[in-house]
Amino acid sequence: MSLKYSLNIYYATLIISFLLLSCDNAEKNNVVKVDFSKSIYNDKISNKRNKVPLKIAISAMISPKETFVYYKQLVNYISSKLNISVVLKQRKTYKEINDLFKTNELDLAYICSGAFIEGEHDSGFELLVAPIVKKEHFYYAYIIVHKDSQIKKFKDLYQKRFAFTDPLSNTGRLYPLFLISKLNKMQNNFFSKTLYTNGHDKSIYAITKKIVDGASVDSLIFDYISEYKPELVKEVRIIKKSPPYGIPPFVIRSNINLNKKEKIRNILLEMHKDDKGKLILNKIMIEKFVKVKNTLYDSIKKMKENVKFKIDD
Repeated sequence: MSLKYSLNIYYATLIISFLLLSCDNAEKNNVVKVDFSKSIYNDKISNKRNKVPLKIAISAMISPKETFVYYKQLVNYISSKLNISVVLKQRKTYKEINDLFKTNELDLAYICSGAFIEGEHDSGFELLVAPIVKKEHFYYAYIIVHKDSQIKKFKDLYQKRFAFTDPLSNTGRLYPLFLISKLNKMQNNFFSKTLYTNGHDKSIYAITKKIVDGASVDSLIFDYISEYKPELVKEVRIIKKSPPYGIPPFVIRSNINLNKKEKIRNILLEMHKDDKGKLILNKIMIEKFVKVKNTLYDSIKKMKENVKFKIDD
């Protein structure tokens, strides 16, 4: 069975599950079918169509349709507080999200830390806030294998099949490349085969079905799935946990109106103090948002500098 076919079967199953679990709420909230290659216009809140909508993207850290399910309430909350409609834009890769800022097609986005350091100086966005999860503004990469695998350490993945998530992913690509750079084996030929899954959940699935021998995934995603869908990780074993890295942040278009920027920042900073906001944050396992400095991501930048080779993918 091909990787694409296997992942599509899994993907369809997940979406059907979400629809079945959410049908009552869907009817209440007027949920519509979505083409995730395009923009989504959210006019749920009344009296907003005469205002310029806010363009928001949530990077597909899990996978596009799931991201929509998990973060739709957060987007609606921001929309409600600003009293304007929202255009929700989603793309398949982190680079595509970064590129939307360059052409002023985005105002706000929740992006991967790797995508942040890649576009920090030339993508037209700046740091806004970052979440606190488990009382810290850090996250980790988990190197994972199947529970039945004989692989015990990262070096045992030499000449094995490996899944990356995205070319700009910190936890899903940069960290394993950094680990390879510290070994004496041939670096660009370390794995026998590599592939991109475009989703940390899909990398986990690729492990459970033994499509690949190893993968590197975002701890935030893995822990979320462990909490809410533990059956999806029961076949998975973590063999290595990375040092802490600056957590994926919210970024905002650099040339956006200053007043609007501060309004959005304050909405996110105060969200945990509001009953409705706190409930939404709890669902996505975020305690609150805080101001952070760009230096939070210096360890990722330094790690990237130490990776002097490229995997032929």
